[in-house]
Amino acid sequence: MVRGQLKADGIVIAGFQATFLTHAGFELKAEAKLVDTKSGRTHATTTVVSWPPSVMAKVKELTEAMEAAVGDVLFTTASGDTATEPKTGLSVPKDQMGLGEFLGEDAPPI
Repeated sequence: MVRGQLKADGIVIAGFQATFLTHAGFELKAEAKLVDTKSGRTHATTTVVSWPPSVMAKVKELTEAMEAAVGDVLFTTASGDTATEPKTGLSVPKDQMGLGEFLGEDAPPI
């Protein structure tokens, strides 16, 4: 074994993947990098799959916000605990449009 002082002085989450419909129920996997903040060099990469309750609470909060945003785009009213008025100002970028958005609201169903 070789021992010494680690050159990395920071940890960065480079990306993560959340899967909600697994056999275990939920999986959150992140790629963490050990970096030298002065040079920007990455010294090591690891995968993290075990999270404390505080992180899981934030994931739940993010998931609920994402579902609400999608609901605002797709539904005229939300169907959660209480009905809400649709939010204005939401739009779908042209490169992410489906056929319905491309043809307009009066397009006949296919």
